[in-house]
Amino acid sequence: MRSSQRAGSAYVYHILWEMFGGDADVAALHHTCENTWCVNPWHLRPLTPSEHASLHQAERNKKRTKDECVNGHSYNDPSNVGYGKRGNATERYCKACRKAYKQRVRSKKDLRTISKS
Repeated sequence: MRSSQRAGSAYVYHILWEMFGGDADVAALHHTCENTWCVNPWHLRPLTPSEHASLHQAERNKKRTKDECVNGHSYNDPSNVGYGKRGNATERYCKACRKAYKQRVRSKKDLRTISKS
């Protein structure tokens, strides 16, 4: 079995790729479903490292040119756009959506503390 970049471990999707007849020496597997947690071997496509890098660069460029978030809030309004680090990249996010998310999380925490009392 091919081990991943982490010494001594293998990603599950690599193991399943090999179990279902995929080449063990493939350099990079791309998730066509765009869900990196997916382990379905039919959602994987073998790519060379340069193909994989260019594909991800195209996806990042596509995200950069979006004018609104998934909920329709405008990215053109500077007061609604925030930037944060995610790994090595700086990502843009919608402040309105983040505020709504934090309120949902906070209310769930409040419900848990009330139910424990």
